[in-house]
Amino acid sequence: MSLKQAADENPNFLLNDLRLSFKLCSAVTDTGINSLTSNFLRHLKHLKTLTLNFYECSDVSDQGLLSIGSTLSSHIKSLEKLSLDFGRCSQITGAGFEEFTSNISLQLSQLKHLDLSFSWCRKIGDQSLSAVGNTLGQNLKNIETLSFDFSR
Repeated sequence: MSLKQAADENPNFLLNDLRLSFKLCSAVTDTGINSLTSNFLRHLKHLKTLTLNFYECSDVSDQGLLSIGSTLSSHIKSLEKLSLDFGRCSQITGAGFEEFTSNISLQLSQLKHLDLSFSWCRKIGDQSLSAVGNTLGQNLKNIETLSFDFSR
């Protein structure tokens, strides 16, 4: 039985912590992320901790990032800890980053720990960082730990 089947067939399926790393997997694309979110992640309604690493997955763009954000904000409202690494994903833009953080900050009211790494994402600039800072500051009332990495 797959995890998706277990989640579909058992409403009490309680996976609390999920950690997936696709680091340096150049074959991972937005299509793969869309499949991961729509066929798997959206079924994990009781998830508390999610760690996803897409470091240097060069074919991942705003579309993949927004697919994750949409799934989290629509289906996994109980999330308390989110850690995402999109370092060196050069197709992610400031606009995509802003939309993603806006979606999660408005919908994930239980979020206590947020760790986002977008190191070497050169299309995310000062304007996006300022907008995101304002959005997160206004909407994440339960946040205890906030970590951003935009190193270059």
